[in-house]
Amino acid sequence: MTRSWRSKASQSTQSDLDALLDLAINAAQRFLLEHGEFHPFGMVMAVSGDPHLLAVEPDDGDAESANIIDRIIQVAQQQVDSRAFSLTTNVRLQDVECDAIQVELEHRSGQAIAVQLPYLLSEDGEGAQFADMRAFAGRKIVWG
Repeated sequence: MTRSWRSKASQSTQSDLDALLDLAINAAQRFLLEHGEFHPFGMVMAVSGDPHLLAVEPDDGDAESANIIDRIIQVAQQQVDSRAFSLTTNVRLQDVECDAIQVELEHRSGQAIAVQLPYLLSEDGEGAQFADMRAFAGRKIVWG
């Protein structure tokens, strides 16, 4: 993650967001390797420090990513006992012509960051190559 972000965040905020990032990246990589894709999903870090998955079923068979993302955000905004949130999506990176796992992270303390992990799936579907992560300022989604 970016140095400037870390210099502004408390140790507990860094720990919460690092934990959610690790969980989100690991889950997305597992879904990619097992299924060749993944649907958007969210996670919250409860006040207790326990992470919880926020997966939603498509409404009326509508599996559009934008609709799923909106529903995940609605559920996250209703979680009054959470202190951090992550939203994991698949994005297309035009500059390098590949897909990436994107994790948007937000902490109730005000920190928001986004991380992208570019990847290429093997042609046989048996593996993937992951490039270096990129981090940049994120958007405030839940506590904006």
